[in-house]
Amino acid sequence: MQNPDFLNRCIATLEARYGRVETVPGDRYYPMLAVKIPDFKMPDTVEERSVEVIIPIPRCAGYLPGASLAGLHVSKPLHGIYDDESTVIPFCDPVEDADWLIKVCRFYPFYEHDPESLIGTSYLCLNSPNDRPESPQALLDIAVDYLTHWQENAFTLAVQHGAIARGVEPGNSQYSVEWIEHLVEQVSPGLRARLLAVAYP
Repeated sequence: MQNPDFLNRCIATLEARYGRVETVPGDRYYPMLAVKIPDFKMPDTVEERSVEVIIPIPRCAGYLPGASLAGLHVSKPLHGIYDDESTVIPFCDPVEDADWLIKVCRFYPFYEHDPESLIGTSYLCLNSPNDRPESPQALLDIAVDYLTHWQENAFTLAVQHGAIARGVEPGNSQYSVEWIEHLVEQVSPGLRARLLAVAYP
C-alpha cells in the first residue's frame, strides 16, 4: 500500500521545481503508479537537451522505510561525448522487452499496468547501496549528479570493480565481473576499450 499524503508531498515538490508533472493513477491500494515529467532538462554533459522522464513508484512508498527507487525511464537513450566520440552513457539501457519489468512488478505496480508501453524507452539504472532514494525528487537529484559526472563515475566504477574482479580487493569477483560487463554493454567502442583497460590493466 502507498501513503497518499507522502505521494501528494512528492508531487508538490516536483511541481514547484519542474512545473508540469503528470501521474499514472492506480487504485485505492496503489493510488499512484508512476510520475511523468514531460520535459525534463538534461545537464550539459548529455547531448539530448530534454527528455520525458517516467519514475515508477514503489508499492509501499511512504509507508515502508527502504521502499526505494532504483532508476527511471527516459524517452530516448542518453548520449555523451568521450574522446570526440558520441556514446550511450553507461547504465542507460534500452528496454527491448517486458520480461525484466514483469519480474520486478512485485516492487513497482506500474510494471503490472502496461509494461509493453515502456518498450523503446531507456532505463537509467541508479541502483546503489550508498544512495537509496525514497522520493522521486531524491532520485532525480542522484540522476542529475550521475549524468553531470558520468565519465568520472564510469571510470571510478571500472577501477573499483576491476580490482575486485582481479582479486586485488576483497569482494564478490563474479558480481564485479558482471558489473563491468553492464558498465560497458551499451557504450561506444573507444570508451569500452578504455574502461576495460582501466578495469583489467
